[in-house]
Amino acid sequence: MIDDGRRTGLLDQVCGAGFHLVVRPELVAALGQRVETLRAAGVVVVAPGARSGPSPLVRDVDGTYASWLAELDADAAVVRPDFYLFGTATGPDVVALVDALLSALAAPNPASAGSPLVTAGARRN
Repeated sequence: MIDDGRRTGLLDQVCGAGFHLVVRPELVAALGQRVETLRAAGVVVVAPGARSGPSPLVRDVDGTYASWLAELDADAAVVRPDFYLFGTATGPDVVALVDALLSALAAPNPASAGSPLVTAGARRN
């Protein structure tokens, strides 16, 4: 459960459907202008932590997302609209994960090209 300061609920209920970048709050600044680029591409950026604040900061009500990222051994995870993981990353590789997502969203459908997505610098799950 997350709380954005207006509503409490599941991530997709509070933030909407689509791609989601779930990132530890302390790494948001490292993404810089990429946060706005992600939003312009339709990606919801959320940084669940101890309290809600200006977007993308949301309160991780019951610690679900902190635990989930810890289980994944990740600082960030990209969740696809079908709830599968696009990829995960730690530390500086979070920027590479975001860049790979932005490239994938701008590219033609890889299924039609016959080539799988490759997430450079990040772990695929």
